[in-house]
Amino acid sequence: MAKTDFFQSGLDDAAKVDATLAKLAGEKDIEITLLTRIIDWLLGISAVLALLALIVGGVMYIISFGDEKRTGTAKKIILTAIIGLVIVGTSFLIIEIVKRLLLGEGGE
Repeated sequence: MAKTDFFQSGLDDAAKVDATLAKLAGEKDIEITLLTRIIDWLLGISAVLALLALIVGGVMYIISFGDEKRTGTAKKIILTAIIGLVIVGTSFLIIEIVKRLLLGEGGE
């Protein structure tokens, strides 16, 4: 096998890989698709954590039995969790709008 044949077969293999990646990306940049999936995953995790904080704050409020210090701590946790949920929801809306503007109507 000559040197040129070896290099040509390597270039052909690279072209096949590029074509496969383009097909998997659905005619979109694979980096954008990967980035949007990571962002969606992080927003989902953030929302779950905020909901857990809201539940913990609610349980703390219930079991405080009128103790002002524990009730105050529970109220702070609940308020922080609600603020977190508002931030996550707003972030999701902004990201969806940007995705639709950049990627077209469907966003995916």
